[in-house]
Amino acid sequence: MELPEGFTDKSDICIDEIPSGFEKEDPQQDHFSLVQGRTSTSHKPVFYHVTTDEVNRRINGIEKLNSSSMACNLKKSKVKNGGEILRKKLEERGVEVNLNKRQNVTPNTIIPLTEAEAVHFGKDLGKSIDEAYPRDELAEEFASEALSNDSAQLESLVELDAFRECMASLKNVFSSVVPPCTGLRPKASNNVDLNLDMERFSQATHGMGIITNHLWLQELTTLGTDMAKEIKEKVESKKENNAK
Repeated sequence: MELPEGFTDKSDICIDEIPSGFEKEDPQQDHFSLVQGRTSTSHKPVFYHVTTDEVNRRINGIEKLNSSSMACNLKKSKVKNGGEILRKKLEERGVEVNLNKRQNVTPNTIIPLTEAEAVHFGKDLGKSIDEAYPRDELAEEFASEALSNDSAQLESLVELDAFRECMASLKNVFSSVVPPCTGLRPKASNNVDLNLDMERFSQATHGMGIITNHLWLQELTTLGTDMAKEIKEKVESKKENNAK
């Protein structure tokens, strides 16, 4: 295994920061390089595996990175004939690099995170949402806004069964597909178009979009449920006060 500059200990390698709801796939089975995380500090560096398949996705997927941009993302030092060396290594792994193709992104606008770090970032986002997202305050604000709107159909807003059924269906759709992504075990649905669209979305977000899909769907379900309960309580309280 090629060790990057700054690597000191195997405990610095992050391989299991996978959010709940996903199955882990060991990236060491298809190891291509170790890369220090962009969000880690120099005092406590964290390294992530980049697989050959991931490099292939970055080069031959929707981004179509050239060898220079790929070397930058892998944090490779500039050396003479560096591009040629990288291309040769890729060719040995079965990854073809077309020298004449045009990138779909530019180095200063692409998200530089590797897939494993993006997945880890998504897991941390989920933890932050669980611990600090102001659900109660938002639900109360949404409920107050709905009650102050004369055109709001309150009967529809408190119909929880239909809402939950709709959100459960969306959850089933999103959960049916896990596109190829470093560290995650892929899963395909019976819908070929959905599989392709989710794979393109995953490539564009380096895996983070797949994680955040699940996070926000869960959060919207909770918010919608809490809002409906809040509206129902306020309406019933108003009726009781009017009856006095």
